[in-house]
Amino acid sequence: MRQTGGKQLKRAGKFTTGEFAGLSGVSKDTLFHYDRIGLLKPETVEENGYRYYSLAQVDVCDVIRVLKELGMPLAEIREYLEERTVPSLLELFEKEEKVLLERICHLERSRSWLLHKKETLEQTLKLDFEKITVEEQKGKYYISRTVNTADEAVWVKKAGELLADCEANGIRSSYGFGYRIKMRMAEKAAVAQQEGKTEPLRYDMVYLLLDERPETLSYRERKAGDYVVLYHVGDWRRIGLAYGRLLTYAKERGLILGEHCFEDAVIDGLTEKDPENYVTRILCEVIRKVQI
Repeated sequence: MRQTGGKQLKRAGKFTTGEFAGLSGVSKDTLFHYDRIGLLKPETVEENGYRYYSLAQVDVCDVIRVLKELGMPLAEIREYLEERTVPSLLELFEKEEKVLLERICHLERSRSWLLHKKETLEQTLKLDFEKITVEEQKGKYYISRTVNTADEAVWVKKAGELLADCEANGIRSSYGFGYRIKMRMAEKAAVAQQEGKTEPLRYDMVYLLLDERPETLSYRERKAGDYVVLYHVGDWRRIGLAYGRLLTYAKERGLILGEHCFEDAVIDGLTEKDPENYVTRILCEVIRKVQI
C-alpha cells in the first residue's frame, strides 16, 4: 500500500477522488472510469454529491492493478471482485501463475531470437564474401518441406506451412528460410550463368534451421563434417555465379562434393530492403579429396 508521507487528512478514513488517486497511484480519470463500469465505486456518496473512498479500497485498487498487468479484462476483474473469497483468490493466483510462466517462456524465446540475430549480423559484417573455405561444421537440426519445383509460389506456400508448424508447436527459429538444391541442378545454374542465361532454380526442399532438436515435429539433421563454404551477395536469381565459383574451387583442389548444396539465408528481407544486399551462405559437404 502506498503511504501519504505523514500528511494529515481531515476526514479520518475518508478520501476524495483526488486524495484517493494520490494514495493508490491511479489517475482520477481512471477512477471515474472504474466507477462508471461498476468496477470500483466510492464507498460513500453524500447528499451534497461529494464522493469518498475508504482506506480499505486502496488494497482493492492494488488487486485491480495487478490483475490488469496480468492481462485480465476489466469485466472479468469485476466479476471476481463481486464474488471474491480466499479460495477463489487462490484459484485465480494459480491460473495467473501459469499465464505468467507462459509469458516468461515466450519472452525468453524472443530474447534468444534477438540475441542470435544480433550475433549473426555482427559476425556477417566481418566476413570476406569473396573467400571460399573448407570448414568443419557441427550437425544442425532442421524442419523441412519438399518442393521439387522452380515455382516460387510453391516455395512460399511450403515456407508458410513451416511457420505454421513452428507456431503450433511453440517453436521460434532464429534463422531465415533455407533452400536445398541437388548438385546437378546447381551445376546447370552455373553453366547457364556463365553463358549469360538464366536457369530456373529447381530446389528440392525449403527448410528452417533449429538450435535444438524439436520434441514435437519431424526433423532432419544436416550432419557434421567438412563443408565447402562460400557466400553469394545479391539477388538469389544470380546465385548460379556462386555455384560456378564453388565448382571451380572444388575441381582445383580435387574435392568430391556431396549430392546436395544448402543455401542458408544470412541477410534477407528481414534485415535488408534492397535484394542486391542480400547474403546467402552456401554449404556443400566434402565427401573426399582425390589426388590431382
